[in-house]
Amino acid sequence: MSSCCLCPGPTVSKFRERAGTGKTRLAKTADAGMPSLTVARAGYNACKQNRPVIVTGGRNAFHAGLVKYIPRKTLLKMVRNVQSPAD
Repeated sequence: MSSCCLCPGPTVSKFRERAGTGKTRLAKTADAGMPSLTVARAGYNACKQNRPVIVTGGRNAFHAGLVKYIPRKTLLKMVRNVQSPAD
């Protein structure tokens, strides 16, 4: 049996509320995202196709692709910024 890493990006769910991350800058600026059933189906289909990684959503896939071109220090600052509480 293989494993699959699902990288969903913004998803319409209660996750942020339950995780206590609903008041971050990312939560305030991100669009509503994909429906959770769509994300789950994409992950399930990727796993059935033995795809090791699935990034859902075009914008999310684009941003994920940029990571390898951004210096680690800069990337960590960007992540810290969007995950910080919104003012």
